[in-house]
Amino acid sequence: VGYFGPQLVQNGDFSQEGSQLITNGDFATDTNWAKGTGWTISNGKANCDGISGASPIYQNIGSATIGKTYKIQLDVSNYTSGTLVAAYGGTSAVGITSNGSYIFYVKATSTDANTSYLSYSFTGSIDNVSVKEVGQNWTLGTGVAIGEDSAVFTNVANNQALIQNSILSASKLYSVTYTISNYSQGGVRLGVSTTTGSIKNANGTYTEQAVSGTSYLNLYFYASGTTSLSISNISVKEIIGDKPRIDYSDSSTEP
Repeated sequence: VGYFGPQLVQNGDFSQEGSQLITNGDFATDTNWAKGTGWTISNGKANCDGISGASPIYQNIGSATIGKTYKIQLDVSNYTSGTLVAAYGGTSAVGITSNGSYIFYVKATSTDANTSYLSYSFTGSIDNVSVKEVGQNWTLGTGVAIGEDSAVFTNVANNQALIQNSILSASKLYSVTYTISNYSQGGVRLGVSTTTGSIKNANGTYTEQAVSGTSYLNLYFYASGTTSLSISNISVKEIIGDKPRIDYSDSSTEP
């Protein structure tokens, strides 16, 4: 039977979340938040009265790290009009125009320290605000983003990649397993060091074996053509060899 080394990939299911960066995200008190024109905090919510302009409510949570991904969550209630936009690290999420619970993933493009909620004539309330870093241990090529428990390729150009650095050793044989979902175009090629596998262009779970090179000991998933799909459940283990199978079928005490 196969004999494998330990799991080498970290955060292969993309579920890891960093510490909570927001203080008083439930608006239990009228503290920690800087309120722009039209914003008030009361009854466990932050409320905006719809005054025109991009007047924000915001909180300084420390500098974002360029290239890192952050998960923003909030609830919207009492909505009647306008648009609310959540932003952090120089990146804005899609505008909100109705009640509901929302999750956004933003990739920081600046070291801006403020998470802000900008009102464009927004009339409504927000609550349960949360900001956490996600996608730890992964390097994202242009167009690759972190989504809900997955890495998301959206119209990603050829040879852009999802990467985890320096997890392999030279000239070893590895078994790599991963799941593709939400496929619509293009494909991905597994890269172990400079060796690339065949193109995978359909939903499914795949297992491939590859020998690492003597340098560039990183794990890559390269886009092949313009690619749109999701990857999750990534596993990498060294194939060390075989172990004998022990058979107890004719005795409960002796193999």
